[in-house]
Amino acid sequence: MLKRCQEEFYNSEKTTITFPFQMDGEEESARLREIKLGNIRLIGDFFIKNAIPIKIIQECVEFLFKNVDNSNMSTFCELLKKICKKLYFNDPDFLNKMVKQLEEI
Repeated sequence: MLKRCQEEFYNSEKTTITFPFQMDGEEESARLREIKLGNIRLIGDFFIKNAIPIKIIQECVEFLFKNVDNSNMSTFCELLKKICKKLYFNDPDFLNKMVKQLEEI
């Protein structure tokens, strides 16, 4: 499941998800954004439960900052809200780095 979540996160435009009903392009984009946010929440939950290493979080953050747009920044903020407390106590340097990256935008 984690592998599929990772594939959907990195390739949301080439998703393997099929919807059981017809949608126009805008509706489909909105659904895919919701799925992307759900995936990032799941990744955050896995990190909080120590099921994945911080390296995966770092890769997700790097991926989101490669193409700065509203969708990626909202996804980043969702991840940051989810894992901020754990990072504050376990890896404050990485948390500070992420905040500085956000300030530069």
